[in-house]
Amino acid sequence: MYLAFFMTLLLFPYVLYGERNKSEMQALPSYFKGIEVDGKILRHGYIRWLEKKPYTPMVDPKLSKEGEGIYVKHCLQCHGPQGKGDGPVSKKYGVKAVNLQNASKTLSNHTIFIQVAEGKGDMPQWMDVLTEEEVWSLTHYINTFK
Repeated sequence: MYLAFFMTLLLFPYVLYGERNKSEMQALPSYFKGIEVDGKILRHGYIRWLEKKPYTPMVDPKLSKEGEGIYVKHCLQCHGPQGKGDGPVSKKYGVKAVNLQNASKTLSNHTIFIQVAEGKGDMPQWMDVLTEEEVWSLTHYINTFK
């Protein structure tokens, strides 16, 4: 009897919290749909868990060429011409931009995509400015810095 009472006490918050969260759930944005690996759809959190270091990024030359123009227009000001985080805006305002040469060595394409789309630290989110295809092109270009 005591066991049933304590089990009820332990499970009640879990059931209450779980029911409340079901009503607050929202649909995922399109860029969180994930990628297909071996017939399974994996989202970015699982990709981070699965990736091995050092990471060898996939670079598509066509996408990389498209991403170069996007980089020059939107990213070069902070990240610099070689992606070292030493762009003119970064120097002028003291903004700490990420060294993309180092990031491209350790982060997967999907992780870079999420960080560009959502923003991170001082970097704003770009999902309202760039399309999903443009962010993927930019991701492939960033991986050429490696």
